Amino acid sequence: MVGSFEGGLRDYSGLRPTATPRQSSWRGVALGRLRFLLLLSSVPPGALVVTGDQVPGGFRFYVKKRGDRSTGSNKWGDLAMAAFFAALFFSGVGFSTFLLATLIVPEWRANHSFVEGHALVLETRLRETEDVEPKSYRPEVLIRYDVDGIVYHARTYNITRSSSPNREKEESLLAPFVAGQRVPFWYDPRNPDTAVVVCGYTWTSWLLLFVPLSFVVAGGGGFALTLLNWNKSTERRAVLAQRARALELLEGVVEPAPEYPAVPRLGEAYHVRGRALAHRLPLDLRPATVLVTLLVLSVVVLSIAAAYVGVALWNYRAGEPDWWFMAIFAATWVVLGAAGLIYFSRSLVRRLSLAPPVVEISNHPLRPGQSCEVLVVQAGRTRLTAYTVRLVCEEQATFQQGTNTRTETARTYDVPLISRDGCELRRGAALELRAALSIPSDAMHSFQSLHNEIRWKLVVVARRDGLPDLERNFPLIVLPAFEGAQAA
Repeated sequence: MVGSFEGGLRDYSGLRPTATPRQSSWRGVALGRLRFLLLLSSVPPGALVVTGDQVPGGFRFYVKKRGDRSTGSNKWGDLAMAAFFAALFFSGVGFSTFLLATLIVPEWRANHSFVEGHALVLETRLRETEDVEPKSYRPEVLIRYDVDGIVYHARTYNITRSSSPNREKEESLLAPFVAGQRVPFWYDPRNPDTAVVVCGYTWTSWLLLFVPLSFVVAGGGGFALTLLNWNKSTERRAVLAQRARALELLEGVVEPAPEYPAVPRLGEAYHVRGRALAHRLPLDLRPATVLVTLLVLSVVVLSIAAAYVGVALWNYRAGEPDWWFMAIFAATWVVLGAAGLIYFSRSLVRRLSLAPPVVEISNHPLRPGQSCEVLVVQAGRTRLTAYTVRLVCEEQATFQQGTNTRTETARTYDVPLISRDGCELRRGAALELRAALSIPSDAMHSFQSLHNEIRWKLVVVARRDGLPDLERNFPLIVLPAFEGAQAA
């Protein structure tokens, strides 16, 4: 280890211990580090350049990275993430408990468990908060009532004892109560000292409950995910992620056949017989899964937005000066949820406007060099500007680029089988198209691993005026060629 500064070169290689950190005692490592730091203090700033593996005692100023894998330990990072999600979870639990204990449960009991009676109004007043700006006001009614021969007095109005800075509004709430009159009231049979003269619900408190519940869901899910990945290497996490992405709704597609471990197996969806040809190909349902996920997320976001809108309206009616801040926050959530819902609705209408075609094939699975017949039946009631069926082979690769993991897909084979222009679909008269399909003799068979995948499929594209192209995929399974087989 060499440092250059004014006065010439000086060799610091003697600072490096001969033993590795595991072979050295903790005392030797500590003395080596202390000695190194003391000598560093005598070197001018910027004069010495060292690398992490040259520091005595194994001390490093940085953590070396290899691809997307860090040689350092992830325990502290996992601990920090677990602490963050745990704090988010428990804050949501605490806020939910507070809302339940102070607002929601008392309101529910006042409307369902309290006993109705009549009480004498002795006095009404508008209570003003002290030493708080802006001031808020709360109506109070002093009543006298008896339960089982015992006389009680209570200053009350509703069970939540809510207040607002709108003085005129709170004063108007006292108008129905006149001293000397008897009015209906409700008391708690468990504790007759608790009574109210007004029942009902403040729905904003129920809507507000969505906010801490979102914290509970996000914190609990993040904490569980952190525990699942606890102390697992980046490579192990990548493998788990690859396996999760490999799961499909098409049963049995991912599971390999015993004789061809890397070839997707024919699942139950492939064993449906066609009406005209031997086999009916299943429709790839992965796009529908994406739409359903988008719908669920949009509904969750709009539910949270409804809670924020309710709070903003309540603050506005109560005269709160900062109601606009909650309104802007609520508008952001509304825009996000509405955008997702609009995209889902447009995609759903576009797909439902044209029924999925029926694709039948005379032979399946196929092998390189093999030919067969394909039948496509399209029903509906619309006009198509173009209708095409293509035989496509896609290759997908997942690889490391620097510290990033990338997945790229490329079409290595794309041949049109059917192409029609200006198709008119009418009720009761389905469009039937036939074509010959041939797998090239030198083609690669279907293949699936953690980092690479080769997919064969029939792609049906319907084009209409003023609408995006509607594409539907029908997976094919191509087995390896027989040894020594000739092209058909």
